[in-house]
Amino acid sequence: MLFRSQFHKTVLEASSAGLVRQFHQVLIEYFQADDLYGPPPTMETVRQHEKIAKAIASRDTALAVQLSTKHLRRLLDGEE
Repeated sequence: MLFRSQFHKTVLEASSAGLVRQFHQVLIEYFQADDLYGPPPTMETVRQHEKIAKAIASRDTALAVQLSTKHLRRLLDGEE
């Protein structure tokens, strides 16, 4: 599996909330298609993923949500 979709799959597997898991499955499908047909991830995307992963590893849910929301907003606003 490719970089972005693997990252999102890992976040999904770490999640325990049903709604989060369902939402994240939609994201995984989106990013799998983007990995195949879209441009490679930027260094900013990689840095954002690293920060999100560290927040999850340290069990800082609030920070993980904050960083994930910021990350997704940038993507949806076309900044990535």
